[in-house]
Amino acid sequence: AAGPGAAEVAVLGIDDPVWGQPATALYTVHPGATVTDDDVLAHCRARLASYKKPKQLRRVDSFPLSANGKISKKALREQLR
Repeated sequence: AAGPGAAEVAVLGIDDPVWGQPATALYTVHPGATVTDDDVLAHCRARLASYKKPKQLRRVDSFPLSANGKISKKALREQLR
């Protein structure tokens, strides 16, 4: 969980020419909530070992869903290219 105010979170590796595939956390926010990347990172710092924290954060409006209603990481990767 990304903390209070965050609705959904997906973590995946996104290609980077320097770092390979650093863990990138993408998140949506509940309507009316105020959540920043710094809020999410502070939540991660308090709950995760340093090597497990995402290297990048991105806020998105919504996630693409598969036929069974789960976040489609394949479609998400395609959107982020």
